[in-house]
Amino acid sequence: MSKYKHILLDVDGTLIDTYQANVSSLKEILERYMPGHNCTEQDYADIFGIPERDGLRMLKAPEEQIERMVEDWVALVRTKSNLFCLYDGVIELLERLKEQGYHSYLVTSRTRGVSQGGPLGSWEPEPLRAYVGGAICANDVKRPKPAPDSILLYMDKTGAKKEEILFVGDTHTDLQCAQSAGVDFGLALWGYCGKQQLECQHYFKHPNDILALLQG
Repeated sequence: MSKYKHILLDVDGTLIDTYQANVSSLKEILERYMPGHNCTEQDYADIFGIPERDGLRMLKAPEEQIERMVEDWVALVRTKSNLFCLYDGVIELLERLKEQGYHSYLVTSRTRGVSQGGPLGSWEPEPLRAYVGGAICANDVKRPKPAPDSILLYMDKTGAKKEEILFVGDTHTDLQCAQSAGVDFGLALWGYCGKQQLECQHYFKHPNDILALLQG
């Protein structure tokens, strides 16, 4: 078995493709609350995968309107939850990890207690529950990603050592979370929307590449 025993996985952009539903909804919300904004496609990509409030602050949304914007954004995404889909190879990956004795856990910017609708919209998506030990959500910690708190909480809960953990995600905030926690990171290239080259331990073009690393 690989030195990694604990495989932590981001959800949006890593296991589930929610980009179209989230970004199209965000565009509608910005037009409603911030007409004439200058946000670009790259701006949307840069905030994908972080908590909604933090993302809106990065887009310079008025602080006094952020709560209403988040409520409307989540509600609009819920109407588009039919667009959510699992990335190819995700279930096979999770099945194999479980069969081979790895501990899989979700580390997500989703909010516990808030569903985006449909079987893939939960903070712990229904099709994944049989394969993972649980989820650490943004509101489970004082400081969500990119802070290390989510991974540190996992270590406290399980006794996992830093060198035993591989965190797989698709954003620079996922990478920052891993680096701050002192654990290795693998970039899910199939969901990465950024332009900059991220420096990390592993690069995965397909979920099968994770299995190949662990078996190598």
